Amino acid sequence: ETVFQQAAVFLDIVGDEKYLEIARQLATLERRSPHVSPERAVQNHKRLAAVASGESRQKLLINAAEECLKEASSILSTLASKANVVMKSRTNKAMIANAKAWLSLYPWISEQENQKYWESIRMTWIQQFLQ
Repeated sequence: ETVFQQAAVFLDIVGDEKYLEIARQLATLERRSPHVSPERAVQNHKRLAAVASGESRQKLLINAAEECLKEASSILSTLASKANVVMKSRTNKAMIANAKAWLSLYPWISEQENQKYWESIRMTWIQQFLQ
């Protein structure tokens, strides 16, 4: 985690889009770490989008939306499949909190560019919220 924090500090200092590919690769590695919370992963996506512009930014936003929806769906599906199995309530609460953290990206991402794309996936997100 220290490596990712130091890399984030460096990229914040240089703040140049020419380092965007390096930042994207580091961010992807960090999000794949089992020790990264959904909240940190969401912040990770926001930090990348803040540095990017144009087509790069659009691609990052779309990837963020897809990843967050996939992660939330996976968590919610696991909860739904275990509905008949007695689970510790603390585990359920933690899983629900994680799903909410992933889905929390939606309000932010829906305010970003390319409104037509976000409108097209809005129903999928809403279904996940209601689940």
